[in-house]
Amino acid sequence: MTGVVSETEKAGHTRQVSAGKTNVSEPLMASTRNNQRLEDLARLTNPVVRGWMNYYGRYYRSECVHVLGHLNRALAAWVRRKYKRFRCRERASMHWLGRIAQRDKKLFVLWQLGVVPAVGE
Repeated sequence: MTGVVSETEKAGHTRQVSAGKTNVSEPLMASTRNNQRLEDLARLTNPVVRGWMNYYGRYYRSECVHVLGHLNRALAAWVRRKYKRFRCRERASMHWLGRIAQRDKKLFVLWQLGVVPAVGE
């Protein structure tokens, strides 16, 4: 869906204008310093996810669910950066998020929509 719309030449430089989806992890990458809480990340990403679902969800909902799964993986990466005990433990960080999603489904909009991280036994 991301593609080049037009090319313009300006003073010998070629500029490409792209249109399409915003980078999924962009709202999270603005806060890679890990000085923020999970609630702060939810406040940052929820309006963006709501907008994606209102726009793209009407036409291509299955692709939106796939993209939201990527956002769950980006959240798990944030957990691995923030907490030392999850540094090299991808599954454990995803399970930790899953337990939080079970406890507080209203924290992230994507969890309310049913895109919840897997919880281990």
